[in-house]
Amino acid sequence: MGVDIGIFTGLGSHSNAEELLRELGVTYPAGWTDDGSVPPKFGVTAMPTTVFISSDGTIIEKSVGAIDANFLARASRELLAAEAAVGAEHGG
Repeated sequence: MGVDIGIFTGLGSHSNAEELLRELGVTYPAGWTDDGSVPPKFGVTAMPTTVFISSDGTIIEKSVGAIDANFLARASRELLAAEAAVGAEHGG
């Protein structure tokens, strides 16, 4: 899921973000926040920033800049492992 933070960085409005997503052909879910605490909470200092967050809110992996398939695969495995551990702790 993408979250536009352009309003906090001077990069434009929500409508600017929607236009850019259309131009780029982005197909993943995307939205925005008006909550200024979101970027620092997740350590977002530049765009793009990719953050893998577990269901309990723990940041599992983060990358600033473009990511490649190797990063995506590794971070996905780490997130799935973290989720399995949380499930095991809660009897799932």
